[in-house]
Amino acid sequence: MPVIGHPVALTVEKILFATDFSESSEKALAYVKKLAHHFDSGVTAAHVIDLSLATRSPEAAVGYSLPDLREIGEEGIRKVRRELRLSHIMEKGIVLTGGNPARSIVEFAQEFQPDLIVMGTRGKGNLERFILGSTAEGVLRHVSCPVLTVGPQCVVPEGSDISWSHILYATDFTPDTAHAALFALSLAQADKARVTLCHIIPQRMGECADSLRDAFLDELNCMVPEEVREWCSPQCVVKQGEASSTILKLANDGNADLIVMGVRPAIHLRAHAPAGVTYKVLAGARCPVLTICGTAEVPWNGYFG
Repeated sequence: MPVIGHPVALTVEKILFATDFSESSEKALAYVKKLAHHFDSGVTAAHVIDLSLATRSPEAAVGYSLPDLREIGEEGIRKVRRELRLSHIMEKGIVLTGGNPARSIVEFAQEFQPDLIVMGTRGKGNLERFILGSTAEGVLRHVSCPVLTVGPQCVVPEGSDISWSHILYATDFTPDTAHAALFALSLAQADKARVTLCHIIPQRMGECADSLRDAFLDELNCMVPEEVREWCSPQCVVKQGEASSTILKLANDGNADLIVMGVRPAIHLRAHAPAGVTYKVLAGARCPVLTICGTAEVPWNGYFG
């Protein structure tokens, strides 16, 4: 399944930063600032007031009323905008309201048309899984632009700018996910980064995996255009095991500073979904994860020379 086309110079003029003011969102904001400096981007910070969390009465003993949640949201966005201004970044802010945060972000993104969405994720507990399943995964599977997700295990590098030294691209070879290789290779060329392309054979394949390994390695090599080999020697890796844990181990062992994955578009915005490969990688990665949905378009300004 060769990559159709060539690596392209990505442009990121507009970044949408979706925040819930959590610790992971703070880490995500650090990446927003680095990316904005790197691409000379403007940033719009957005927070969603989840109506399902609001109490019906301001006098309720537990929880927050809608006016309280609005005040918290508006104050939080003001702080984010102030931090962006101090970093000399053009910024805007908006507080959205809805019963489904993912739907609110997706609908705003459809109108705003950002080149990139950046957001944080929470931890691995049941409540956090519910929040992630209904928000981050709901967003990244329904938008037409790449999404950079910063998880709770992510370590933010020092410095004001950003560059990638090792990019890990994971694929299952499905048509919806294969074109994400373009993003991995394009980002790698910009920084002359090392690139690893990997495919994970399910453990249930047993001894049959050995007979498939060479074929999968050939598939990975075919995804790399010849001109890419003029400036780097991508490493192609086929492993057998549980997909998410194997991807995370490859990233950790190789000190990857970015994981790139293609994701299938979802049909419905579900409030909860089983923890799949994408979620487990987002929750466990020590670096950001760039996901590209099968419907995503490549923001570009021409071919690399």
